[in-house]
Amino acid sequence: SRIYNDPYSSQIFTKTYSGLSNQNQTLDMSIRTLVDDQNSRVYLGDKNSWRVQLENLLNNPDGVDAKNQFIAQYGKLFMVYTGTKEKLLVIERSTRYGSNESEINLLSEYGIHTDKLDELYKNTRTLFGKELLLDNTGAQFGRDLVFRVGGADDNLKLKGGDELQNYPLLEDDGDGIKDYTAVFLTANAENKNVILIDEPETFLHLPMLPSLGHMLFQCTESRQKQIFISTHSSRLVEEILKNASPEDVNVIRLTRETNDGEFSVLDQSVLQRFTENHIISASGAIEGLFAKHVYIVESEADKIFYSLLYNLTNANPLDEALFVSAVSGKDTIRRFADLYESLGVKYDIITDFDFISSSSNNRQNSSLIRPFLKKDNSIAPDKLDEFMQLEQRLKDNSNINMKNGGLDTVPKNERNLVGELLEALRRNHVKVLPSGELESSLTDVGVEYTTNKNAWLKNALEKLYNMKDAGENLEELKVYKNLFLD
Repeated sequence: SRIYNDPYSSQIFTKTYSGLSNQNQTLDMSIRTLVDDQNSRVYLGDKNSWRVQLENLLNNPDGVDAKNQFIAQYGKLFMVYTGTKEKLLVIERSTRYGSNESEINLLSEYGIHTDKLDELYKNTRTLFGKELLLDNTGAQFGRDLVFRVGGADDNLKLKGGDELQNYPLLEDDGDGIKDYTAVFLTANAENKNVILIDEPETFLHLPMLPSLGHMLFQCTESRQKQIFISTHSSRLVEEILKNASPEDVNVIRLTRETNDGEFSVLDQSVLQRFTENHIISASGAIEGLFAKHVYIVESEADKIFYSLLYNLTNANPLDEALFVSAVSGKDTIRRFADLYESLGVKYDIITDFDFISSSSNNRQNSSLIRPFLKKDNSIAPDKLDEFMQLEQRLKDNSNINMKNGGLDTVPKNERNLVGELLEALRRNHVKVLPSGELESSLTDVGVEYTTNKNAWLKNALEKLYNMKDAGENLEELKVYKNLFLD
């Protein structure tokens, strides 16, 4: 944008980018590029026509499609894209060019500006236990540049040229160190301020992602770069959010139900809750950004049971769902629900029957169900009052077994209204287990209720697997019909 807005003539543009002086035999102009790949070069036509075209664009910036034409023609001068193919090209043996030559590639840039290489070497020793060195002692009278790999204690800088030739090439090493090196070199490149990186986390183990996220953030912070990342890693997103201020990061979520995708820019202040709220951070809730559907449950045992039931009955592997435990139970469920709703993530809550008669521990006598019902405009004020009065009666009635029996132990004269309440909550993404708590959900198939959650969970999981192996239809289970069928 600086070049587009400021220059009033092609002379300023030409002076800024000295690489424009390079011509091939047909007088076509080619610009310096990050990799030795003809497909990535910017061809500008003959030495006169491109100047006329550029002057027209700069002198008429408000013309029809002027910006789009400029970006299409000259965009590669300001930005670099790194995908799978480009990562491989970046770390391969390259021709060494000097600072006064019209050609350039990424390894030559680092051969000239070596300050960032020491940081790369330090990172690869820490992450991979290997020593890297950019070797310029190869063939063609020092005109080759290639990365050599040694052990963490080899100190390749002290090796002579002949000795270095015995060390293997980076391009023959593992995918993890190759990809990390390519991402590092691209993100820290001197001559590009806009970087596009496709899945920088590829081939890296989870424990390496904090270092990757910190490195990428440091590039934008210290080197004034703008980096666009596409990723499937919630851990990488979380690490970048931890390092950055809200105004420094934009997270764009892509959802695709059909061939057409939908993009949404997520609220920055809401995203910070993923890292600043310890309960939300510990739960792994940020995974929900990559899920089609999130189910919020009360505990880890609920998460294990309901996710297995869902997966065993789900015939379409593409129709995936994420189950997230609210960690602290009923009190924190609404926090998770508000978070996903504000980010446009489809969610449902699965909770025990006593949710409809419980109060918040954080706010004295505060109803857990009222916030979900109050936002539903289809519920008339008098009906909302009726539900709240019902909630209080359920709290006061000690004869109702909220844990084992649930709806069946509610007085008959209240059951219709309780049914209306459950349906109203369901419309607002709260699915209540009618039988009581989790340990009451499989009594219809012989898994008896017990207060020993671990013992019950073991028996329940074995029952589900046995039923599946026997060819029984798990969708006929009451718990499945109550919670997963619309």
